[in-house]
Amino acid sequence: MLDLVPTVFDLGKVKTRYPNNGKSWVPLLHPQSTDDIVHKDYVVSEGGFLKTEEPIIEVAPFPYDIKANLQHDEIDTVGRVVSMRTKEFTFIYRLYEPNELYNRIEDLEERHNLIADPTYTSIVDAFEKKMLKFFIESSDHAPFVTDTRIPEVNLPLPGSKQFK
Repeated sequence: MLDLVPTVFDLGKVKTRYPNNGKSWVPLLHPQSTDDIVHKDYVVSEGGFLKTEEPIIEVAPFPYDIKANLQHDEIDTVGRVVSMRTKEFTFIYRLYEPNELYNRIEDLEERHNLIADPTYTSIVDAFEKKMLKFFIESSDHAPFVTDTRIPEVNLPLPGSKQFK
């Protein structure tokens, strides 16, 4: 869904005033070279709740009441989580539970968590760095244009006679 808005804007030749974190699929529709076929090196998904957000977790009637009640009773089970997938691995960062790492080539069903295997320490480190970089690059965007509602400020310069 992240790539949908930039794709629609690209198809409609719409210029946006705000940055977004998606990437247009248009180059994939008409690749000019084999480089255009690779869209992204990884995908990210996130979900869950902070423990402090327990009051906003759903309360549901039958037949979903058992699941909904479990979320309130054991909030760790629905804690914040971020998943990053590449062609080879899935890395899952959990806020309240142990992290996970799966080899998507050798373990298609993702049944064997490799997170504690020292052989994969460098891969886990690389994922953690890539995830941090993703969140830093995709947070707190400023618009491309100055907001016209911002008033002009006419204060004296520090050190000037008017300032004292």
